[in-house]
Amino acid sequence: MEPNTLAMAQEIDFSMFALFARATLTVKIVMLMLMIMSFWSWAIIIQKHILLRKAKGEASIFDRAFWSGEPLDELYEKIGPDPQGQSEKIFAAGMLEWRRSHKQDGGLIAGALTDIPGSSAAVHGGFVTYSNAAKEQMIGVPPELIAAHGAVSEQVARVMAEGARRTTGATIAVAVTGIAGPGGGSEGKPVGLVHFACATADATRTRVERFGDLGRQEVRERSVIAALDLVIEMLGVKL
Repeated sequence: MEPNTLAMAQEIDFSMFALFARATLTVKIVMLMLMIMSFWSWAIIIQKHILLRKAKGEASIFDRAFWSGEPLDELYEKIGPDPQGQSEKIFAAGMLEWRRSHKQDGGLIAGALTDIPGSSAAVHGGFVTYSNAAKEQMIGVPPELIAAHGAVSEQVARVMAEGARRTTGATIAVAVTGIAGPGGGSEGKPVGLVHFACATADATRTRVERFGDLGRQEVRERSVIAALDLVIEMLGVKL
């Protein structure tokens, strides 16, 4: 290469901006499109990375909660029926199916009372508040009370009975909340733990039973007997 040509080449600015300034309109448009596509690709990569980190964080939080021993019903109420995380979605779908398969679990006390001919003269009605949302909406259990003590607790049973009596205007109301099994128990609240409360206009009385893991049906049947015994005790009836 001639010395003059080499000197001229060295003086030419080959930077991106200089090349862009000397390019034709068509080339400029192509370069701009390539730059925009490059920025867009990096934006997508960064967004996916952020979403991945967020998903991993949420999964870690859920995994810790799942294995913490917290009752599964209470965990389900916290995450809701339509969560965002993949692990939560699988768990929620399983819990929803489990609840559907056990939808006849509630209402045994009302069923025992209404099996008696003429019971309509004394029985006003009942609530099957299986979920925390139902407890809050139907009989006025404050969500902060459930958050503080759990759905299966003396405090919640008491407010359930008082809320049921207040809502219906009945003379007496009885409430039951427990863990019949086979799952859902924890070290602090094992399967077979059941809280009862009976409310009148003058007083509310509570009771707790720890039936143990006797099988779901056995725990439910014993709970019916214990609940009706509490009602009889509150009424002062001698048998």
